[in-house]
Amino acid sequence: MTKIKELSLRQQIIDAACAMHIDGLTVANSGNVSARSERGLLITPSGVAYESLTPESLVELNLSGEKLSGQLQASSEWHFHCAIYREKTDVAAIVHAHSPAATALSCLRKPLPAFHYMVALAGGYEIPCADYATFGTEELSHSVLSALKGYKACLMANHGMTVTGANIDGAYKLALEVESLCEMYHKAAVLGDVVLLSDKEMQEAADAFVVYGRAVKKGPNKA
Repeated sequence: MTKIKELSLRQQIIDAACAMHIDGLTVANSGNVSARSERGLLITPSGVAYESLTPESLVELNLSGEKLSGQLQASSEWHFHCAIYREKTDVAAIVHAHSPAATALSCLRKPLPAFHYMVALAGGYEIPCADYATFGTEELSHSVLSALKGYKACLMANHGMTVTGANIDGAYKLALEVESLCEMYHKAAVLGDVVLLSDKEMQEAADAFVVYGRAVKKGPNKA
């Protein structure tokens, strides 16, 4: 990775972290953002206001959690960031947020069910909820990694959400989607019994997402 590309990646991480405030995904310094780097990962530091971050503020770790560069302390949740990058080679970015709706739903310690076809964006027929463990621990890391098997996102019991992606933009957009879905589900549940989609309906949605947004190929011109 060239210095220019790494600087751009560092700035993307900062931009995503700052956007979490603007979009209501977090308050104060809670949550964190990371991206895979050539030597491991770059992650936001612990206890630093996002608005004051500079590219040099980020901490680079190897996938075992050893610091490679940076003057500050890595986010306390570096354990599960490292674990995800080790186990899921297709993941290049992670967004962890204590967003209001996702956190509220996580306190039920239940998955977000298939009430809306957009749930399929997370990789399955529901969005799972990782078991509770104290923040910043290996136990929480194991819990999150287990919940993410086969999924791109999960709730974290009494904590928040963790979302992965092939790049920072993709991970961030999915985080916004998960928060929106949690909010919609809460509103629907208040109104009455929520009708869930069947596995068949969810699979049809998942299949449709594979080709969604692709340009339609035109057939050969006929004389």
